[in-house]
Amino acid sequence: MIEIIAMLSMLIDHIGVVFFPDDPFFRILGRLAFPLYAWGIVQGYFYTRNIKNYQKRLLWLAVLSQIPFMFLSLFRLNVIFTFLLCILILKILDSDYREKYSLIIIIALFTQFFSDYGAYAILLVLIFKFFKGYSILAAHLCLDLFYLVMFGWWLQPFSVIATLIILNRDKLKKIKVNRLFYRSFYPAHLALLVLIQLFFKGGL
Repeated sequence: MIEIIAMLSMLIDHIGVVFFPDDPFFRILGRLAFPLYAWGIVQGYFYTRNIKNYQKRLLWLAVLSQIPFMFLSLFRLNVIFTFLLCILILKILDSDYREKYSLIIIIALFTQFFSDYGAYAILLVLIFKFFKGYSILAAHLCLDLFYLVMFGWWLQPFSVIATLIILNRDKLKKIKVNRLFYRSFYPAHLALLVLIQLFFKGGL
């Protein structure tokens, strides 16, 4: 069920970005998507049988998504690249590399300036890695309030609803989602939105 909520929320969010940029309703509903995907990335990091294959799959999806992403957004790396950088940070944290914190700072700066969601993504992924139970909710809320006060991200506090869903996931109906469909949904829906946008603008 979490996968379905994440996909629907992301689709609604991006429909709002492309076709209804002045209507915050779409963006509010869309705030659920990112935390759900971020949590999924951390779960994948913990439980995948082969982390290298996991990273390769994400890299292919990131590359496939980049062109439609650039049509719809600014010239920066899409969120799957961001998640790849987050996984790299998790691997470094769990390693014995001596200069790991210096390397993490460099990766975090790169993410902040060149990748979607920036340092916010890293911080949320770290929250999902290190916090347990309802302390996750408290940490997530603090993060969103910080970004609200410091950067004016007034929509972001709505994203804590996603963490509530995660914490109560055992109460949700169990629905299996085809893995290929779930993995390909991000690039596929971006490409579809680009085609629809071009059609209405007379580009097709």
